[in-house]
Amino acid sequence: MKMTRIVALVGAGWLVGCGGVEAPMDEQTDLATREDKLPACNHKQFERIFYAEPAKLTEVGRWECNCDSNTAFQHGGTSLYYTDVNVEFCPVGG
Repeated sequence: MKMTRIVALVGAGWLVGCGGVEAPMDEQTDLATREDKLPACNHKQFERIFYAEPAKLTEVGRWECNCDSNTAFQHGGTSLYYTDVNVEFCPVGG
C-alpha cells in the first residue's frame, strides 16, 4: 500500500513537472513570420550547406556570407549537420 502511494505521487510529479506552461494563443510565435538572428560571418566569405542527416546526403538549406555584409543570408532550413565551402577571408581596410 505504501509503495502504491509513492508510485502514484512520483507519477503525478512527472506529469506536473514535465508538462510546463503552455503560452496563450496570442503569445505564440508564428513560424512563417519569425525572424531569428543570423550569425555574423566573422569577415569571411563562404557558403554553409545544411543537411538532414549526418551522412550529408539531403540538403535542407544554406547560409551565404559575403564580404559586402557581415550577416549571413539564409535559404531554406538549418540543422546540426553542415559543411562550409568556398571559404575566403575578406580584405581588411577601406
